[in-house]
Amino acid sequence: MEIFISADRSSPTSHLRPDLGVRFSNEGTQSRQWRDRDLILVEAFDFATTSLSIEFKLKPDADPFRDNFKHPTRPFERNADQARKVRGQLAKYADGQFSQQHRCFVWEVLICGNIARIMRWDHSGALVSEAFDYIRTDYLVEFLWRYFHMTPKQQGWDDSVALVQDAAQKALLYDAIDTLAADDRLRKGDNLSFATVALDRSFPIHKVEVKDKYTCETHHFLLGRAFDIVHGPIGRATRWFIAYDLGKAQLKILKDSWSVDRPTVLQDMDACSLLNHIGV
Repeated sequence: MEIFISADRSSPTSHLRPDLGVRFSNEGTQSRQWRDRDLILVEAFDFATTSLSIEFKLKPDADPFRDNFKHPTRPFERNADQARKVRGQLAKYADGQFSQQHRCFVWEVLICGNIARIMRWDHSGALVSEAFDYIRTDYLVEFLWRYFHMTPKQQGWDDSVALVQDAAQKALLYDAIDTLAADDRLRKGDNLSFATVALDRSFPIHKVEVKDKYTCETHHFLLGRAFDIVHGPIGRATRWFIAYDLGKAQLKILKDSWSVDRPTVLQDMDACSLLNHIGV
């Protein structure tokens, strides 16, 4: 596990910079610029690999929420300009993780002076804890201890996606996209920007498992950075990838989206699978 300070260094993929991040480092990771007896890193915030973000505000009145135990009809969200800015900041941090990672949900910690709140985001919204004094109680320590002992799935990672460490598998994706980028037909229309983004070698490579409910086949794809993203922590969160089909040894365009879960709405994947199955 690595803890890093990033308040003065923006993310390489955005201008956002949460104050503190927690990353579970991979074997062989070499970290730089350590502080405090090699416990805390100082580096840019990397939304692609960070597991948990922690945001600090100096005073308790920076809390963008209010616990209305005496006045339950009052809004939970404070309406002051600063409160709206802080909520927007937290929402952007959640979106940063959703857009750069493969997540079902993410956790955040907000600390305002001596009080703290714990937040859990998914694509339908956020659950926010009551405010608590983290100095006089053990709630924050208890949460962090439990978080560090959770499985990746409990932390919110999508367990149908696995990080690829093998250099040979990474090369399959990179070499195929390099070949695509060298295609003269694409160069004529200056249509290579998507391939340039997908070839970002600083970005982690993942293997995704996709099951076809009509053929009962399981497909495995390698993919890196999304070349197009619909931003926002709430909603369908559609992303587009150049993916390498391991079974067919060819590139495909893979759409990742949280679909509307209603019996009257035909899902995109179901529509494509049905059309492919009947040969359309």
